[in-house]
Amino acid sequence: GKVAVRVGGQAAVEGRLRHRVKAPEDDLELDWELVDLPGLDSRLVRVTVDKEAPQGVALWWDSLLQGGPTIDVGSLQGRDAAGQRSFAEAWEEAHRIFQEKVKNHKPVLLDPSPEEP
Repeated sequence: GKVAVRVGGQAAVEGRLRHRVKAPEDDLELDWELVDLPGLDSRLVRVTVDKEAPQGVALWWDSLLQGGPTIDVGSLQGRDAAGQRSFAEAWEEAHRIFQEKVKNHKPVLLDPSPEEP
């Protein structure tokens, strides 16, 4: 998707988003607000979008726009290496349990013939 924020007719932010987002059904569903910055004589425009990611997966963007400046998302609070390791360990454990259940799965035979009244 694309995003454009204009101030006084000039583009403040414009380009193609780094990742996919869920498109609002109409313009009235677009969630944005003007926010005063405390202690500064400035405002910002906050636009909220819903990321398109599998349920339960946190998708951290390293950039807002394709080709835009990037940040190291690993340095953000809550994104430390220990947290990543624990997620990886939990994923491995869940995968092992799933494989065990599939290995012990017994097929169920179904009779496709129609039932007699």
